[in-house]
Amino acid sequence: MSGTLLAGNILSFILGTLVGSFVGLCAYRLPRKESVVTGASRCDYCGSKLTWPQKLPLVGYLLRKGTAACCGEKIPSKYLFVEIFTGLLFVALYGLKTRAPEFASAALFATLLVGGTLTDLDHHIIPNKFTLTGIMAGVLFRGLVLPQGWQSGLLGVLVCGGLLYAAGKLGGMVLHRDDAMGGGDIKFAAMIGAFLGWKAGLAAIMLAAFSGNILGLVLIAVSPNKTGPHRVVFGPFLSFGALVMLLLGEPFILRALQSF
Repeated sequence: MSGTLLAGNILSFILGTLVGSFVGLCAYRLPRKESVVTGASRCDYCGSKLTWPQKLPLVGYLLRKGTAACCGEKIPSKYLFVEIFTGLLFVALYGLKTRAPEFASAALFATLLVGGTLTDLDHHIIPNKFTLTGIMAGVLFRGLVLPQGWQSGLLGVLVCGGLLYAAGKLGGMVLHRDDAMGGGDIKFAAMIGAFLGWKAGLAAIMLAAFSGNILGLVLIAVSPNKTGPHRVVFGPFLSFGALVMLLLGEPFILRALQSF
């Protein structure tokens, strides 16, 4: 590995951990209708204002051994995981996206996917500040980066968002439920289409549906006597499918189809 590549990987990881820390902040504040721009960072337990060393990604958590310095309460390890995961994700994207605009687009997309996943897991919602911002940014970046132009991003929005909207309506009629598909999931799928285009976006949705069904079958198998439906949030699976397509691209799907 050359010195330039090593330095790029290190800087990408550091940038990713910083972004991951900010995403964790957004995932905590947005569902509570709090600003992510104004207001000092405070301890979730005692409300004490955090000092800058306490806010450092990875280092602050490890130095405090996973506890809040102000009150000693245990800090959820998910924040550490998000920072490490986002850092590694940025390193992978740095190796794949050689042009700065491509890296910026992919990094923003990955960041929004991580943020949407966190809020969906914790609160069963995906805030508009992730999805609508992502839709506009995805269309804009495709217009700036790809020869197909912004039209390909807009088509991805319509196809992927429309597919989940139709699936939600059909599922509602079959299951006699109004919440078969949440509005956040529909906008999340539209955002995926904006960044990936309609072909890779559809592949991401198919991967999401397949992996979600597998988990659903596993849950039924391990708890067959559970009364009521097993609730599985779909956002994380959409993120999984989108990240697979972002990192591996359409050739991955073509090779997978040719193997059958």
